[in-house]
Amino acid sequence: MLIEGIPYTRQSSDVVCSTSACIHMFATFYGVSISPEAVSDGYWEIMSSDRFREGILFSHERLESGSISLWCAAKYLNEKLGIPVTTFTTEVDKIYLTYIKRRIPIIVAGRFPVTGGYVQNSVIIKGYAGNYAIVNDPKGNALTCYSERMGENMMYPTMLVEQWVGKRTEILRISTK
Repeated sequence: MLIEGIPYTRQSSDVVCSTSACIHMFATFYGVSISPEAVSDGYWEIMSSDRFREGILFSHERLESGSISLWCAAKYLNEKLGIPVTTFTTEVDKIYLTYIKRRIPIIVAGRFPVTGGYVQNSVIIKGYAGNYAIVNDPKGNALTCYSERMGENMMYPTMLVEQWVGKRTEILRISTK
């Protein structure tokens, strides 16, 4: 099962982060024409805003870094691009049958492997095949600790995705009624 038509945007270290690259892929899939650089600028404007800092400081929830990036992505998509999205927590294995089968791509964030440790990263889950998630990974190929920079249609074992983002993870998806 693969959702066709999701473009690939690669992270560029000095301009576009993995989350803004995922926002760009997501927005383009839903028909919004915008450059990756414009998305990055808007996303980082929200990340550096007083409203964001106050919201995090006075939040009663303990937000992980992945949750923070998805929270800001949702704010950007909702407020700046007019794409109605929501974030909430679900189990990774439910993503396939609940969303992918209905052609709803998902953005997840977590700690992905690099040489010597882990790095914060966001990816789009856009399909599955057996026990593999099919993702667009803006950083490249996590299975090579990102020594390979092309990350379109990567097949990551579900077991590893659960290690990287958590078995229960926060997701960002289009709001459905």
